[in-house]
Amino acid sequence: MSRYRPITVPLPDVPGAALGGGEWAGDGFPVLAIPGLGSNHRAMELFARVVPDHQIVAVDARGRASGAGIPSPNGLTTHADDLVAVLDATGVDKAVVVGHSMGGFVGLRFAQRHPDRVQGLLLVDGGPPVVLPGILRSARAVRFTFNLRLPKDRTYEDFADYWAKASKRAASYEELDDEFVRWGFEIDLAGEPGALRPRADRSMLLDDAAECFTAAWRAQALREIEVPCRILLCEWGAAKGKKPLYRKDPDPSTLSPTITVERLAGTDHLQALWHPTTVAAVSAFVPA
Repeated sequence: MSRYRPITVPLPDVPGAALGGGEWAGDGFPVLAIPGLGSNHRAMELFARVVPDHQIVAVDARGRASGAGIPSPNGLTTHADDLVAVLDATGVDKAVVVGHSMGGFVGLRFAQRHPDRVQGLLLVDGGPPVVLPGILRSARAVRFTFNLRLPKDRTYEDFADYWAKASKRAASYEELDDEFVRWGFEIDLAGEPGALRPRADRSMLLDDAAECFTAAWRAQALREIEVPCRILLCEWGAAKGKKPLYRKDPDPSTLSPTITVERLAGTDHLQALWHPTTVAAVSAFVPA
């Protein structure tokens, strides 16, 4: 984590409030990295490790880690608009935007609302509409489903107790080194030993999940994208052999001509962050 330095991003709409984030030093073209639903900004260290030459910036979204307790009345739109403050705070005029999982939906919304700040858009297993079974095609159903999947709102004895349970959510967590695990996920907890609790606003996370799967603006955003955009979809879900989030590629007729879609063979939802194709796509967006 030697390239990393913490940053603080004040929020203009909430006096006195700020998001915590990080910047990874680099001389290459800036990258704005957007983590997934339950992730904090430090998860993007996994991406920064394989993209060593670029300046990379990322923040916690409202409702998790440093953003817990900060109101977010407009869900993904608020998260997207917050990223303008992130770029301004780090002196970045325009960036390659990389969104993973929920971050793909936020990145898509950001590109739709602030196209002048986007050099290229990379949506990693998130962003396009997901085809859901009929019974799950409502915000209420999505909230119910994700409420079962998110970590329980309970206390933990220590970080090891928390990680023993949290790590079961994705098989690829087993590939992570111990130093990163402690550093990367300890900011998800608050409190004293013996009574640690997740720093997350559960209701806000559920609202964000519902919007990812039901928001009406997604289809229009995909048709309107004018910057180069690549959509990378995983073959597997949380582990090899598990059903992927996207079982079918998006219909080309629903996409802007600037968008290409590629399936990452043999890769699960988390591994996509450090997949060679993901790394190559970032470099492809850099101006000559």
